[in-house]
Amino acid sequence: MTRRTSIYLLVFVVLSIGAVVKATRPKGPAPITYRIPAIDPDELTKVVITQSDGTIVFERPSKDDPWKITDPLSFAADSNALKAVLRPFEKEITMDLKMSDDKESFDRYEVSPEKGITLELYQGGDLKVALVIGKSAPGGAAYIRPVNSNEVYRARVGSRARLEKKAEAWRDRHLFPFKADDVTEMHVIDEKGDRRFVREDGRWILRDSDAFDLDQRSIDGLARSAANLRAKDILDKTDDAWFASPYLRLELRAGDAHDTLIVGDEASKNVRYAKRLSDNQGFTLRQSSLGGFFKSDDDLRNKAAFSFKEDAISKVELAKGEHRLVVKKNEDSWNVEESTDGQVDDKEVRSTVTRLLRLRFAAYKPDESFPSTKPDDDSLLRITLESKDGRREGIVVAVREGENEFLAHRKGEEAVFSIRRRLLDSSRRLLGEDIPEPKRPGMPPGGRAGLPPGIRNQLPPGIKLRP
Repeated sequence: MTRRTSIYLLVFVVLSIGAVVKATRPKGPAPITYRIPAIDPDELTKVVITQSDGTIVFERPSKDDPWKITDPLSFAADSNALKAVLRPFEKEITMDLKMSDDKESFDRYEVSPEKGITLELYQGGDLKVALVIGKSAPGGAAYIRPVNSNEVYRARVGSRARLEKKAEAWRDRHLFPFKADDVTEMHVIDEKGDRRFVREDGRWILRDSDAFDLDQRSIDGLARSAANLRAKDILDKTDDAWFASPYLRLELRAGDAHDTLIVGDEASKNVRYAKRLSDNQGFTLRQSSLGGFFKSDDDLRNKAAFSFKEDAISKVELAKGEHRLVVKKNEDSWNVEESTDGQVDDKEVRSTVTRLLRLRFAAYKPDESFPSTKPDDDSLLRITLESKDGRREGIVVAVREGENEFLAHRKGEEAVFSIRRRLLDSSRRLLGEDIPEPKRPGMPPGGRAGLPPGIRNQLPPGIKLRP
């Protein structure tokens, strides 16, 4: 046998063995073809959740209407809880694993009719999704079985725990049906008095009260708090005695719609009874959720240093004693127009201007008087903004070394406020004052080495810290 023939024979033997091995090797798992197509939760009009103890039906006429429980109760549904159930179906859901196609495994994965939870999603009269959801799996997954199928999969459809609730637990716990942005009026009666906040042309004002300029951010927060009030428990009945001496009366209006909540006696520690007048429905709610409504007028006074919007400013002026800096906006950049202290850092100019446009006072100080009104007092920091249409607004700050807060007032007004020192550090640096740069967050005591003072000088001989 020649050498070439031997090589051919060897190659033939190797290929034959490979073919036999390939033919006898067990086949791997077949690709999983089943998947749940993506659906738009906003287009769904009916959701049915069936457990061993009964069926809960949620319905709405259209996507613009709120969800309601229609069986076995008849109440508004907790839309946020329902959205959490529907959110995983916004994208196509592929199966992580195929676990079984045998009925005997149903109990193991809790997808049997007795142990599973059936979820049905409808768009109009069309059934879009029908699943039996079994026990939860790691990573936000659960074991599932398509209805009328024996195949069991693991897929990321959300936790089963979101569905394991009685019908009563699905009731909407929001005390008002309004969104915060839609609220046009808040009438608050409490121990602080009787105050009516009205939104006109996008700004909150006080109606039927001693008027003062309201802090828009604070009142917006109050409207959000009111619109988002949620009950701790929903009560089957109420007692008029609980509300004989109301703790708080809160009326909200959104256009022509309105409703009123009365908060009464304590039900338990940090929990009070409440009643909604439109349907006399009783609740309990946590007292801590009501704290914002008991703010004083001083707390609600406007704390924005300037009324301009950021895109309306064309010039910023800083002055303290003999030092002066003027920067002007040129298209999208800020340029130094005047500086008594020579060259200034452009980056710090930009960051300082941004900070000034958002400047807010810390608190209203009705019992304080401004320490100086002399125009030549070099301890006074004067900040002036000019808008594109030529309007000017300014504040005057009495700088006191060693204090974390200074007193300030708006030009042309007598009301005195406090302002935090750190908010003005960069402005004072631009005017030539020796104000240390703030330390970077996370810098350990002792600098880069993270060593306390004194220890740095006690290192063993021959060991030096890298500068």
